[in-house]
Amino acid sequence: MKDKSTREILTDSIVDHKRAIAKAEKELAESEVTYSIGDRFVCGGNKYILGTCGGKQVVMLNLSGKPHDRGVWEPVNEFKISQKEFNDKYECSYSCYTRYWDARKRCRV
Repeated sequence: MKDKSTREILTDSIVDHKRAIAKAEKELAESEVTYSIGDRFVCGGNKYILGTCGGKQVVMLNLSGKPHDRGVWEPVNEFKISQKEFNDKYECSYSCYTRYWDARKRCRV
């Protein structure tokens, strides 16, 4: 049996590390909190839904039909809004939004 050369050992090590990194990135992506059109929130006793107004533009609508005073905005992906994007738009002055319905999973959260 031939011993592996230093180059082969290093190559194998790099391949193993790349696999481990890919696995960790996948797990991180799956655990990241994201929001989507159709998600529902409660804030200060009022219920809201994240809706679309055409194209990629979204708006937080009070379920009584009134738009949120933060207006219409365009996220990077309206079906996978990152926690940072959501916080930048809503949490800066309204820290009370709690999601109670996940539209993609179709369940209460």
